[in-house]
Amino acid sequence: MPFRKFKIYFVTISLFFISTQNVESCIFWTTESEELHRIQSTKITDPNGEYYDIGYKTTVAYAYSILGMWVANDGYVLIPKYGNKTYYPVTISEIEQYISKGLLSEKFSTPPVLPFSIAIKGISAWFILIFILVGVLINYLWQKKKNKEALNTFFKLEEIDSFDRYLLEIMGLMSYADGNIDDQEVKAISKIFYQITKRELSLNSVRFILNLLDKNMSIENYIAALPIKLDNNQKELLIRGAYLIAISDNKLSNSEEYLVRNLSRCFNYSKEEMMSIINAMSTMNCKKEKKIVCS
Repeated sequence: MPFRKFKIYFVTISLFFISTQNVESCIFWTTESEELHRIQSTKITDPNGEYYDIGYKTTVAYAYSILGMWVANDGYVLIPKYGNKTYYPVTISEIEQYISKGLLSEKFSTPPVLPFSIAIKGISAWFILIFILVGVLINYLWQKKKNKEALNTFFKLEEIDSFDRYLLEIMGLMSYADGNIDDQEVKAISKIFYQITKRELSLNSVRFILNLLDKNMSIENYIAALPIKLDNNQKELLIRGAYLIAISDNKLSNSEEYLVRNLSRCFNYSKEEMMSIINAMSTMNCKKEKKIVCS
């Protein structure tokens, strides 16, 4: 799964953080809800003789009215015994007075501690987001491993040796430089692979490789991860293959030029050496090269 999906989730999380700072104007339609929680009955009454229970009040911010984003403990309150819409805040000193007058149980503990269930409910949105992100990450890693195993099997069945594989994958990474793969580039990979290795590779096989290739890997990381040491001839062939793919559509984008340069740097080639390799391709019966302007 492409990492751009992770970027989407990252932006979503960032917006959630922003929303907690300004709930009223939150684009997630976040609303605040005051919730009353009874703890125990008391002997406290008002002038009309109505009894009150003691409890505590929380304020919860909900996204879309169901996903808790944060919860605040607002302290103790008195709640009418037969109502749940009004409340009266009480301080610790007032509670102590009620206890001394026998209106409240001495077993009453202070300060109020939010039960685990209420605390989890108040931040449920974050758990859901974490669950989604972990799921996406696991799926990405599993798919990446699966793709690598499929590529290994393919190259083994096709009896493609290590260097030929590196050439194919380097050309594949180059093809993804501009973010798009078209039939022309698929045909170009097959043609250039044949020109360099004298081995034929079907267009379907090329598409199979491109679909399984790790599109997010950089040229530098790819070269650094190679398990074998390349000789000079192999390095030059990789540079030629990368350059030919870059100009297969008769134009050289900045991103493609950057990748060719980086590939040469990975092999410790100077700009002059890179240009010499590219200019020598006219002897390989390839299309005339476009000069890379080295800054």
